[in-house]
Amino acid sequence: METKIAVRGLIVADGKLLLVKHKGRPYYALPGGKLDDNESMKAALVRELEEELGVTAKVGELRFINEFFYEGGSYSLEFFYEVSNGNDFLAELGGSHTEVELEEIVWKESIAEGELLPDFLRAHWSEIISGSLKSISAYE
Repeated sequence: METKIAVRGLIVADGKLLLVKHKGRPYYALPGGKLDDNESMKAALVRELEEELGVTAKVGELRFINEFFYEGGSYSLEFFYEVSNGNDFLAELGGSHTEVELEEIVWKESIAEGELLPDFLRAHWSEIISGSLKSISAYE
């Protein structure tokens, strides 16, 4: 089984969470991506958000870790960090990889069941939006 390490950003502004939909995927996810060789998690998140969204993130605290199993058998261990400069992402977004990787970039006040992966985030939506999320376990 192939194992990947990935980072994702919790980007909140004006009571909404920034989500992306990758091409060929039916669900929204938090923006981010895989680490490059010899790259720290925070550096990877800054790079991924610049590539996908065109904004330099101020990466804050680690909020949770999630296991994700992809169709076809690959496995990802994902680290979710808060991003403290969410308002900087309110401008028109677009990085060097946006058109290649993303189908949609949206700000959401709420989310329907099955629209977001990992799905357990829905149970903590109000904490994420309000900024009161301390840390959660995907295994509750």
